[in-house]
Amino acid sequence: MPLASLSGGFHSRLDAKVRGRGLSQMIPHRIYRDLLSPPDALFVLFCHMQTLYSYRGIDTRPLKAATDRYAAWLAEERTSLRRKRIPILSSDPFPITRILAERLRDRLSASLAASGAPSFLGNARLESLGREILEGGRYFDYPSLKIVKG
Repeated sequence: MPLASLSGGFHSRLDAKVRGRGLSQMIPHRIYRDLLSPPDALFVLFCHMQTLYSYRGIDTRPLKAATDRYAAWLAEERTSLRRKRIPILSSDPFPITRILAERLRDRLSASLAASGAPSFLGNARLESLGREILEGGRYFDYPSLKIVKG
């Protein structure tokens, strides 16, 4: 894998050309959001956003910090849930995934309600984006870097 410092210019130029045709270099969010669990799809989106914004020369340090906080929360919640004995029912074959998605929605909602308190991800805009995607059936359009109704 080439160093990012050596290949960054190439990827930025490629991104501009691909974006000019309304495409993206990555699998679009509207495709994988329905294939992955909501918590995992949101994590992939945050990672992709870091790359997409960096191609356009935008500082991604706040996004990376928020993504790291989210990844730590996700790992901690998964570990906690796996330690519990949660029965698997035919009507709910993936209870850990369901519970994790519920906790994520609750956490994002609580972050919205707690004005003045430290936010869940430390990034209110990213939390708002997460709520819109999880609750509003929207997706993130990679070429335009905007939320689209979907």
